[in-house]
Amino acid sequence: MQSKSQTEQKYMELLKLKGTNNGMKKIFSFLCLFFICCSLSAQQIQETIYLRNGSVIKGNIVEQTPNGSVKIQIADGSLLVYQMSEVERITKERKQSSKKEGRHRGLDFSVDAGYHIATKGGGGSISAEIGIGKRFNKNFYWGIGTGAFIPTSDGDPSIPLTSDFKVYFPLKSTSLTLGGIIRAGYVFNTSGDITVGSGKYQTTVEVLNNIMIQIMPTLEIPLSKRVDFNLGVGYTHFVPTKGSGSSGAFSMRTGFSFHKSPIRKPKKPTRDRGMQVTLEGGKVNFGSDEYDGGTGALVFTYKFNPHINLGIGFGGYFVSSYAEDGVKSLKIRDDGNVYHYNSDLDVSISAVKIFARGSYRLTDRRFSPFVACDAGVRIYSINDLYGYDAADDTSTIEYVLGKPSSMGFFAAPAIGLSLRTTNNSYLELKAGYSFAPGISGKKGEAEYDTNSFHFIHAASCKPLKMSAPFISLGFTHTFKWGEKWGK
Repeated sequence: MQSKSQTEQKYMELLKLKGTNNGMKKIFSFLCLFFICCSLSAQQIQETIYLRNGSVIKGNIVEQTPNGSVKIQIADGSLLVYQMSEVERITKERKQSSKKEGRHRGLDFSVDAGYHIATKGGGGSISAEIGIGKRFNKNFYWGIGTGAFIPTSDGDPSIPLTSDFKVYFPLKSTSLTLGGIIRAGYVFNTSGDITVGSGKYQTTVEVLNNIMIQIMPTLEIPLSKRVDFNLGVGYTHFVPTKGSGSSGAFSMRTGFSFHKSPIRKPKKPTRDRGMQVTLEGGKVNFGSDEYDGGTGALVFTYKFNPHINLGIGFGGYFVSSYAEDGVKSLKIRDDGNVYHYNSDLDVSISAVKIFARGSYRLTDRRFSPFVACDAGVRIYSINDLYGYDAADDTSTIEYVLGKPSSMGFFAAPAIGLSLRTTNNSYLELKAGYSFAPGISGKKGEAEYDTNSFHFIHAASCKPLKMSAPFISLGFTHTFKWGEKWGK
């Protein structure tokens, strides 16, 4: 197809032909103008292939064989070939203006939550923020934001007012976008001056406002054409408006940004094969509010076809608290006298797990049920195991069963629902049951913190239950690497 400038040049050459009368010139003018309009109009039409798996491919069809295959050239010049059995329908649609392609239209609105851990003192705060701004092109954003910093310990919240500058670096082989945020702002303290001490030692401490600077690498995950999920980890520095005493914090932010639907370049087709990486976290429930925990894992699998995935994973497992009438007795010696008490247990358990994973997607649609199973080993560590004298509320008798490490096998079948957020990214919600043998602590002893009892001996406890139901949420992305293995 000729460009507009080429067509106009030919038109002007035709007008310069010697011997052409005015009538013929008018005819030639009309024909050439008509050709230009048709040419320009044709440039606004593109062919679109809708695949049965939900993918949409836009470009120019260069070859089509009935009941065979179709070859289409997309915007970046690549040629893609599909079997007609994969195609749902083929249409011709008006092409959007290219100058807006890949950009967010209008304003961006964001809602974020974060956690900040002070580099000195170990204190922390939770943040809740909103923002508004504009993405001027695919690489740069500027906006403003506000919200609240809420201390995790005692204290009043503070209110930040920030100017946010963001840089984006879209990845060619995936829809994920790497980036970075530079934020500068002013943090208003809502608490008044604090009075400390008493009498002649009483003094008033002024609570200062702060200037804030934050630098944070980010990852943007598109969930739809209008919603992006954002994750960032970085550093925040606070400088008081008076005097010295600056402070810093390690910061994490996560949230969502909302915008008008962008006009994107044609999407890459869904990969039927390739390496996958899954990041997931979940909740373990042992049937008691006092006995529950969490689990997380990083999993590497290979996608053999649209349905089957196999691979290995590494993760952690912890139980925050356990309450069980599992101790037979406590033997307490006090100046030669021996006393026996029954006791409850509280325990903190952590574990490292290594496992193999297999999963099967029932369909290749955007929403699909799936089944999965993990099988491997856990290496347990038991910490902070202690008991108390139930007959005496005024004095707690503490003891230690040690920090034993033990290894046990587990198997965790599950069922779930998969949502394909982009052509090669998935959100996966699943629930299942983890089967594992119980573990037991070792005998031990500890000194009591008063002069009443010199030391104690603890009897061994019955096995702690390690089988439990669980629920987890994960994010999986299929990479181009390994796509051609076995072909």
